[in-house]
This record gives sequence, C-alpha cells and structure tokens, in this order.
Amino acid sequence: MSVPGHPFAAGVTLSGFTIISVDGNWEKAFVPSTAGAIHKLAELKSFAVYFNTDEKSIGGLPPQESADKFRSLVRVNL
Repeated sequence: MSVPGHPFAAGVTLSGFTIISVDGNWEKAFVPSTAGAIHKLAELKSFAVYFNTDEKSIGGLPPQESADKFRSLVRVNL
C-alpha cells in the first residue's frame, strides 16, 4: 500500500496469445529454414491493462473466497 487508506489494484489480463509463421503476403504458411527472411505474426486476444484506485483489498480473505472474487473481476470473451 503506497498511500495508507487508499489501496489500489493493477495488472494485466490476456485471453490468448499465438505466434505463427507467415509468407511474404502475411498468410499462414510453412516456411522452410532455407528461406531468406522468415516472417512471424503475433496475435493477442482480449489484452487489457488496468489500474484501479481505491479498490477494496482481497488480501486476507480465505483462499476460496479470494479466488472466487478474483475470477469475478476478470471478464472472459469466448
């Protein structure tokens, strides 16, 4: 707690992360190791960075209650 009486929460969430090989037209492709340049395409799904001020702390809660509270704070897009 950096400022007593004003807890905060900060973090990142990520639903998925992939890296694939692509050709010169950015289409998925098998690229042999003898190729000159090798291109990679990275994809992030539901990436978020958050910083909430004056957030109620979940520290000190029983483990199951803490886990349930944490899961309720993360939005999952399927």
